[in-house]
Order: sequence, then C-alpha cells, then structure tokens
Amino acid sequence: MTLPDLREQVCAANRALEPSGLVRLTWGNVSGIDRAAGLWAIK
Repeated sequence: MTLPDLREQVCAANRALEPSGLVRLTWGNVSGIDRAAGLWAIK
C-alpha cells in the first residue's frame, strides 16, 4: 500500500463516521496503519 492510498482510506472512514451515527459533528477520528510498509495516517 502507498501512503496516498492509506490516506484516502483514512479520509473516507472519517467522512463516514458522522453519517453512520458513530460520532456527532467533528468528534472522533480514524487512524490507519500498514505495518508491513511502515506507514501510518492520522486524521
């Protein structure tokens, strides 16, 4: 996985939080990690 791919997955997951009812407004976040590639992304 590349860093841009991981960032896009994290972004998509963060955008889905509020519509799914898991958070309100901007509360909460999603992070992602690819241990094999040594990559991480945080909102």
